[in-house]
Amino acid sequence: MHNFTSFAFVAGLILIAVIFFRDNLFEKVDADWIKQGGGFIKSRHAPAGRFNPGEKLVYWLSLAAGVTISASGFLLLFRFSEPISRICSWRRS
Repeated sequence: MHNFTSFAFVAGLILIAVIFFRDNLFEKVDADWIKQGGGFIKSRHAPAGRFNPGEKLVYWLSLAAGVTISASGFLLLFRFSEPISRICSWRRS
């Protein structure tokens, strides 16, 4: 089951990356939001745009984790036919 759902996971990851990429780029307003502590320090709402910096950080960490999990999964799914020591010349003694 795991091997068959991996392709749907990667497709979803690509969709999330494409759809929300532009809204999750850090801007100057994010630095102001952080300086105001998200509005907790000055007791007023801090401007943030569509996503605040915390949400943007979660997006980027989730994207990085998804890419890492996908890459390691594909390496396990599509194993090399040759041992890695024969493929990488720098590993030869």
